Amino acid sequence: MTFSIGFCFLPGEKKEDFIWAFKCFQGLGINPAIIVIDGDQAQKNASEEVFPGTPTLLCVWHVNQCLLAKCKSKVGDQHCLEFEAAWRTVIQARTIEQFNKHWLEFQIQYSTPKTQ
Repeated sequence: MTFSIGFCFLPGEKKEDFIWAFKCFQGLGINPAIIVIDGDQAQKNASEEVFPGTPTLLCVWHVNQCLLAKCKSKVGDQHCLEFEAAWRTVIQARTIEQFNKHWLEFQIQYSTPKTQ
């Protein structure tokens, strides 16, 4: 089961700010199995320093927000809705087999000469 262990407000988003927060968690005896980040390099660097060897994962919500922002600027709202639906099919797959099937379909549907 996955659950959040804590939240905090930081004075900034520098590596040192994240190190302080992670050390506070560590001081409480918290040693996470994984750390979910928003893609910020300072977060990743701090987590690797305080919790070496602990895998970091990208937050799917943040990934989706970036993806949709890029999509809307490139292809417009209607195509973006179709793209988002296809993407969600990929990321919400329940099995490896479903993921591989949907990922291949997604790549075929959205490949361009540049990505082939």
